[in-house]
Amino acid sequence: MHRDHQIFIEAIRQKKKVRLTLYSDTSSRKARTYGPVFYVPSAGVEDSARYYVWNFDDNKHRPLLGLAPSEIASIEFSEEAFDPRGFAISDIHPSRV
Repeated sequence: MHRDHQIFIEAIRQKKKVRLTLYSDTSSRKARTYGPVFYVPSAGVEDSARYYVWNFDDNKHRPLLGLAPSEIASIEFSEEAFDPRGFAISDIHPSRV
């Protein structure tokens, strides 16, 4: 579980977007705004928990991202509204998640 987990959960409850700072391969950090969709706790395997977010930058190939806590540097609350019911999450094939 990420140290900013409660921010993610509260954003889901309030239907707000989150600003995630992600670690990149080049040891730099990238911050982007995402729509929080759901959280899946660890299944007993280290780093198997996932934060699922809607990626507004990629609506065709992989709009639903599953991020491990170790990939996320920070989670910040946004005041922008986000209602996942407006997106076709159920139509995404599981192999693409």
